[in-house]
Amino acid sequence: MFIFGEKINTTEGTDAAFEEAQLLYNQYIGKFEKHEGWELWNHSLSDSSFQSNIIKDHNCQNIINMISEAVKQYLIQINHTQDTIAGFDITGAWLTHTIANESARQHNHGSSDLSGVYYIQSNPDTDGNLYFVSSDSIRTAHKLYQFIGNQHDILPIENTLTLFPGWVTHGTRPHNGDNPRISLSFNVSLQYK
Repeated sequence: MFIFGEKINTTEGTDAAFEEAQLLYNQYIGKFEKHEGWELWNHSLSDSSFQSNIIKDHNCQNIINMISEAVKQYLIQINHTQDTIAGFDITGAWLTHTIANESARQHNHGSSDLSGVYYIQSNPDTDGNLYFVSSDSIRTAHKLYQFIGNQHDILPIENTLTLFPGWVTHGTRPHNGDNPRISLSFNVSLQYK
């Protein structure tokens, strides 16, 4: 689907990737940390420095394959071919751990071509939604568009993967559940021809 002119793609994950992601999460229970300088209500991370790539560090081939297939499908949907893209690399990946009353502040992933989130543990009835914000300032400031929302929410559903351009501003609504929401976030860089 296109949201505010940006391609946002949500697909179902694979059983093999889901099982691998749960095993990966189990290795980090009790090891999540807050990013220095963020407000205390922000979620915790497997690497608060964003320097590691958890799926490459742990050789999570099923997750890598799932993300790779989703990226290929995304590129086809926006009319890229082998003539325009030489390849791509998952340049960073980390786990997020969100407990009651925590959320993710609005942010973007800067120069990353694509970013994504894969839900490992969630409950759509209580977990805060992933939301995207329109980058069009007129949409929020002009009376003509005052009744059109400038944010779009996506439910956090286990074993689903959402891909979006890295520059799109996004965040998560506050988590209201008893069990933590666990997700894998990642960035992808494309090699253009």
